[in-house]
Amino acid sequence: GGHGGAEQGRRREALVAGSIGPLVNPSHGRERIDPAEVRGALREQLDGLLEGGVDLFMIETFSILDDVLAAVAEARRAADLPIVASLTFGEELVLLDGTTPEQAAAALTAAGADVIGVNCGAGPAACLEALVRSGPATGSVGRSILPNAGLPQRIAV
Repeated sequence: GGHGGAEQGRRREALVAGSIGPLVNPSHGRERIDPAEVRGALREQLDGLLEGGVDLFMIETFSILDDVLAAVAEARRAADLPIVASLTFGEELVLLDGTTPEQAAAALTAAGADVIGVNCGAGPAACLEALVRSGPATGSVGRSILPNAGLPQRIAV
């Protein structure tokens, strides 16, 4: 890759984050996928994003710790770019595999994520609580939150 001469000396107006989401829809049950297949699928996404010139990787909406750790590891192998690793917690503030925000933050820090985040899930209050439980940002690992509006509700009018 590398940027053309016109980019040289010009200030970038924006950074582009390349989004990588989970490989299976967690609401459709969880069949085990061969780890080599998982790595291959992740690498295909990462290579496409790198070819497109992304400035950082946004690994988001994961709800199984092993999967997000595999994505972080592949992203680290693919390029020396910042990695945001963002998880989606249910109403009980655990991942689908039972991992707590505290456990997830420790594992993602050890895996080399630059930013640990929470996104979507059960709405802003649950996202904020999960983020707070993941611990404060440190000098080397930031925090991120991208909540959704919450779960749909039927309201009688």
